[in-house]
Amino acid sequence: MSIQTDLRNVTDRIQAARSELADREFERLAYARNARQAKTALDTEMALVMARSEAGPNEIARRAYAILETARYRDALKAADDVLTEAEASVLDATTNLRALEDERRYLEMVARLTIAGAVEVGPAPAGPVLAYAYASDDDDVFGR
Repeated sequence: MSIQTDLRNVTDRIQAARSELADREFERLAYARNARQAKTALDTEMALVMARSEAGPNEIARRAYAILETARYRDALKAADDVLTEAEASVLDATTNLRALEDERRYLEMVARLTIAGAVEVGPAPAGPVLAYAYASDDDDVFGR
């Protein structure tokens, strides 16, 4: 493969990774909304249950009764929070993948600049080919500064 092909491939993978990250962000937002709605539903139901006459004569008795009666709402909130946590982890994974691809592209761009500047491959090394500069003269401005 050539450096141009490698750059094109990594650019395509970056575009796909950006799209994937956007999708995961939208999912995370939807799950965050669901968690907020579950919390609101729990709070509302707690208030309604505490207002019932069978809840008891004092605040402690009413709160204890409401906690028992709203278990399914707390379960729904916990489930919504768990899904939100998974979505946030997936956003972190997608972000990490995108950053790794951007790092790869920067590396390939550096190799391309070195190639244009006159760096030549001088031989194999344990980790891959070794590049060395081969300037025409000390006055050359290889990076266009």
